[in-house]
Amino acid sequence: MAARPPRAAGGGRRGPDEVYESLERAAESKWDAPWRTGVVETIRDRSVIATPISEYLPERVVDGRVALVGDAAHAQTPMTGAGFEEAVIDAAALARELGGADDLGAALQRYELLRIGDMRDRMAAGASFSRGFAGV
Repeated sequence: MAARPPRAAGGGRRGPDEVYESLERAAESKWDAPWRTGVVETIRDRSVIATPISEYLPERVVDGRVALVGDAAHAQTPMTGAGFEEAVIDAAALARELGGADDLGAALQRYELLRIGDMRDRMAAGASFSRGFAGV
């Protein structure tokens, strides 16, 4: 077996050997030839680069005079391609609620009530999509 480089293609850091070994075993059992050969060799060469994907939805998006929008409020999987759209919707909703508001606290609470349900729905849909894509 060839020596394994300390860095993956593209300059990413090499993960722990156990991760690569697990990936190699999974590839050998799940991929059919001729694809298996390419996938396994890519893993052995350490040219597989991974970026962890996190999904996050807080219990609230308003605290005092602070309101969160976009990924700060609800980091969703990039698999849906909806992050920017949701950020714009959040910002527009916040602007509507703040526009001409006499009571800042009440306006922020309205923003939270208006958006939190949609945020949770989108997060649940994205998580389901990610699990389906990953086959879990």
